[in-house]
Amino acid sequence: MQPKFYGAAYFPCVLNNEACQGARRHELNADAVQAMQKDGWERDRLLAAVVESAEDAIITMTLDGEITSWNRAAEILFGYSAREAIGQPVDIIVPAERPSEVSDILATVAKGGRVRHFETVRKAKDGHLIEVSLSVSPVRAADGEIIGAAKMVRELSEQRFSEPAFQFAIESSPGGVLVIDGTGKINLVNASIERLFGYSRAELLGQPVEILIPTDLRDAHVKHRANFYASPTARPMGIGLDLVGQRKDGSKFPIEIELNPIRSRQAVIVMVTIHDITERLQLRQAQKMEAVGLLAGGVAHDFNNLLLVILVYVEMMRDECGADDPRLSEVEEIIRTIERAQVLTRQLLAFSRRQPMQPAVVDLGEAVSNIHSLLRRVVPANIEIVTVVAEDVWPVFVDRGQLEQVVMNLAVNARDAMPEGGRFGIEIRNVDIDHLDHGVPAGEYVELTFADTGSGIKPEDLDRIFEPFYTTKGRGSGTGLGLATCYGIVTQAGGHIAVSSELGRGTTFTVLLPRSHLTPEIAARPLQVAHAKGRETILVVEDDRSAIHAAAAALQRGGYSVVMATNGEEALRLLQRRASEIDLVLSDVVMPRLGGPELAARVSITYPKLPMVFMTGYSPDPILSQGGEKRIANRPVILKPFRGNDLLAFVREALDRKER
Repeated sequence: MQPKFYGAAYFPCVLNNEACQGARRHELNADAVQAMQKDGWERDRLLAAVVESAEDAIITMTLDGEITSWNRAAEILFGYSAREAIGQPVDIIVPAERPSEVSDILATVAKGGRVRHFETVRKAKDGHLIEVSLSVSPVRAADGEIIGAAKMVRELSEQRFSEPAFQFAIESSPGGVLVIDGTGKINLVNASIERLFGYSRAELLGQPVEILIPTDLRDAHVKHRANFYASPTARPMGIGLDLVGQRKDGSKFPIEIELNPIRSRQAVIVMVTIHDITERLQLRQAQKMEAVGLLAGGVAHDFNNLLLVILVYVEMMRDECGADDPRLSEVEEIIRTIERAQVLTRQLLAFSRRQPMQPAVVDLGEAVSNIHSLLRRVVPANIEIVTVVAEDVWPVFVDRGQLEQVVMNLAVNARDAMPEGGRFGIEIRNVDIDHLDHGVPAGEYVELTFADTGSGIKPEDLDRIFEPFYTTKGRGSGTGLGLATCYGIVTQAGGHIAVSSELGRGTTFTVLLPRSHLTPEIAARPLQVAHAKGRETILVVEDDRSAIHAAAAALQRGGYSVVMATNGEEALRLLQRRASEIDLVLSDVVMPRLGGPELAARVSITYPKLPMVFMTGYSPDPILSQGGEKRIANRPVILKPFRGNDLLAFVREALDRKER
């Protein structure tokens, strides 16, 4: 039989049909009674007082609006008995002039949303209208599927709570729930509060609620609590603020709080709902970083096209200058400036995780020890460098050059935080994570920690510390790309990077890299620049007009004939007419209509003997290194901006490989 469900607006729970039919205001099944007895008579008396102080109608229904449970308070409020109401559409209590309210509310609930304190009018059995406040939330099955809605109806002139519904709601809530009295003392907690904060119920009952708040915020919270009791209303707490809870062990975590005052005969007590939002914030930050990374990669792509055009033409100018030409020094300075600009685009690509990798099995202990002398070039003598490497550190599969860049960037960051000197420590050890921890999957990792004794980072800066162009340094003192580059390199290698800091105490960066069981052999093989000219015909496919003409000019100076297409679709049309004339296709990767990899897939089917290679300044596809050669989709790629001679050598090698 399909189970019926019974629950409150904020704390839905699932019961079988028998329990649902037997549920009444003061009646529970045997198991529930035993559970209440185990919790103690004192808690029962308190719970009874809370429930008796207000009586809310609690109704559950299917997503089609069929009523599946109807408590005693609902019978009193609306005049229908449970036998009359269950199985009927909830429209029996909705005035005819409000037909869309139910469908709108159920549509929201079906998507996982909630309706809180919606003031409206409902109709009793005898036809009279009742002003009520509705709170509706989804009811989920054990597998998380939304199977219905739970509605709490509060008559605005009276407040009603049902004792069994309240108890079931409190205990079955996935969020933490506690009840505090007018003095701020905790009178009731549920199991979720115990799990969230690490305290037992016995340790919390009777304690001020400030025990769950960071020490430095407790005095201010007492004042906020007094203000709330002066004008209690159901609302989220701290709108627009970042709320933090403190566990028994002293650790802190972000939380979301809802306050629901309950007016008893003597005073106001408050039901507090607390949710740990750590995972939500991590997901939001990951999405933000991914979006910024895509933007950075796109900027690098366009910038590399500009650099390509400048570099190709300025090298042509240099080739035309004699040794005594007064323009030569100026041309050389332009080329050096372009090379500095290339460093900037590489940093952007590293952050966007599109930087080409040359991975190898690396012993981190040996690698970090070898760059100790390099660290001394950027870290002054008044800063002590301490490296601690555990025995038998596992190997990792990373790009050694990029790893060194991470270490150097973090060392420079530490140096700038310690202008008066201090200590910069590097520690390397194996860690085995057996469960998902702060977004890090379970597995074997090598952990690198980089700790300084510097000034620390302000809490408001920590969430943005890995964003490109965000810097805490003074104007002109940093580009804001150092830590963004570290983030990109580590995540591209399949790892994770995190930061913790305390003002005046220092900062620690923690890097986790997956353990490697691979032993690849990677032999670097340089391009052959000599004899790079030729007379073949090259189809160049590139959507950027300036870039395609620059590449064509470089090839033509090497003796090649060039045919040009501005996207993959145009290239296919050209091949249909002139395939026999084309010896090689040189294509950009990111293009409108039909990109490079998609074009390559079609060319390999229709023209299997026609070689095709890529050029790119940014690629959404991974750039890997195989045998010292960079590849995308298993095809050779040359990275923009390239020199004219490098392009000639790249094309020549691809043509010679075809002949072999």
